[in-house]
Amino acid sequence: MLCSSVFLYAMKQWKIISFTEGEPESITRNPVTLVPLRKLFHTLPLAVSYLLYMLITMESVRGINVPMYTTLRRTTVAFTMTVEYLLTGRKHSSYAIGRDEISLLNIVVDSKSSGLNSFGLMWCNGLLCAPILLLWTSLRGDLEAMMSFPYLYSRGFQVLPFHKIISYYVSFSS
Repeated sequence: MLCSSVFLYAMKQWKIISFTEGEPESITRNPVTLVPLRKLFHTLPLAVSYLLYMLITMESVRGINVPMYTTLRRTTVAFTMTVEYLLTGRKHSSYAIGRDEISLLNIVVDSKSSGLNSFGLMWCNGLLCAPILLLWTSLRGDLEAMMSFPYLYSRGFQVLPFHKIISYYVSFSS
């Protein structure tokens, strides 16, 4: 998240991307946030839902292996809709059934009402969530475990994630 925020900040400063819909220049003179505080706080519900999602994910992966976690995560929505139908008789539209993540709805609502595009939403999300996630991982011992990872300073290990980040942003913006 920190790398993503730094990368977005650099791209915004170099005027490669914009954080708002239809506005190439920064709409604020504040070089730290690059968006008005009002818009930053407007994205708070999205950041809180993402933060809870991340914390639950991090704790879930502690108890089971990653392939099992991924399988369970992908079937959670279908399971929830099935149980809801059995308990309440509520049926969902085919559009709702196709949704994988509830947070996608928050993203759509926040992007429409805040005037921020996906880059702006990612920036605000990183700005709001990164400090809390950093504190959480520090308290849980994950940062210490990361620093003792034997391949942390291996060139191949460091280059591959950076390559994936660049590939993601290039494919996302085109």
